[in-house]
Order: sequence, then structure tokens, then C-alpha cells
Amino acid sequence: MAETGRSREELKQYAASLEKTVAERTASLNELARHDGLTGLLNQHTFYSELRRELSRASRLSHSTVLIYFDLDGFKQLNDTEGHKVGDEMLKTVADAMKNVTREDEIIARYGGDEFCTVLSSADVDDGRNFAKRLIREIEKSTQGTGVACSIGISASTPEKTLDVNSLVKQADAAMYEAKKEKGFAVKIAGETESSHTVP
Repeated sequence: MAETGRSREELKQYAASLEKTVAERTASLNELARHDGLTGLLNQHTFYSELRRELSRASRLSHSTVLIYFDLDGFKQLNDTEGHKVGDEMLKTVADAMKNVTREDEIIARYGGDEFCTVLSSADVDDGRNFAKRLIREIEKSTQGTGVACSIGISASTPEKTLDVNSLVKQADAAMYEAKKEKGFAVKIAGETESSHTVP
């Protein structure tokens, strides 16, 4: 009887251990599914999910939300001439630069390819412009001599002019393409006519 009791207890402990292992692995897989495998930033799917949540929160609290959207100029040429390994290292370098200038609770994502996004909560356009300056300085330090720069588009959803997720992204994307018309590091705010070039 004692032997049977021991076997039952061992079986219960084994089952509990197995459940814990499965739960840990499931949580780990879920976390991996949220992130870009190369840079460790949030992936596009998670970015949209988090941005939706942030806009909903901002609407409840009557706060503004700013989206920073940028891509790398000269990246394709670097990739083609130096190879994908060097290109991958550049993407990781840019991701690290983003991490260095954002707070831990801010949304930073690799949108796809050489496109990246940052969401600033409870922020206005001036906050976005200042963030862009810090980001450019950080990226410039890491990309000197590579021919790689970035074009940044900024859009905002405000209590006065609320935007949904798609409209916010579309505006930031359009602003980024306006910034790309200039050579080197440039910033364009959606709705403004002037671009800031090579922000000091």
C-alpha cells in the first residue's frame, strides 16, 4: 500500500512538472511569435495590435499619440555590395539604436524589411520631432562610413483630430516618402510643408 501511495504521489508530481514545462514553453513560443527573429523588436502583427490598444487608451484619456515611421536609405546598396550578413548586422544596429533612445514601455517594432516604427504615448508632434533628433544622432554614430541614412515620417492622433490605426500609419508612411526626397537624414511631419534635413 505504501509503495502504491508513493507511486501515485510521484505520478502527481510528474504531471505537475509536465504541466509547468508545457506552460513555460507555450509562454516562450507566444513571446517569440510577438517579436522579429532578427532584431528582437516587435513584429508587424504585434505592432498593429499594440498601436490599436494605445490609440484606444489615448481616446479614453484624451491624450495624443505620435507615430515615428522610418526606413533606411542606402540599405539595399549595402546589402547588394556587402552581402546579407552585413545587411542583417546593420538592421540589428539600428534596432539597438532605437532601444537606446526609447523607454522600456514604448512600442518599437520592425515593420518589415528596413522599415521601423516607434509609438510615443501621451506625446505631441514636438515630442516626435525631438525623438527623431535623438534617434538620428544615435543611428549616425553607428552608420558612419556605410552610406546608410534614414528618412523619418511623423504623424499624430490628437483629441482634436483622432486617427484610426490605418490612417495614422498611412500618414506617417506618406510623410516618410516626402522626407526621402532629400539626401541624407531627413524628417517630415505629416501636414507640414517643410522637411527638417540632417537634424543636428
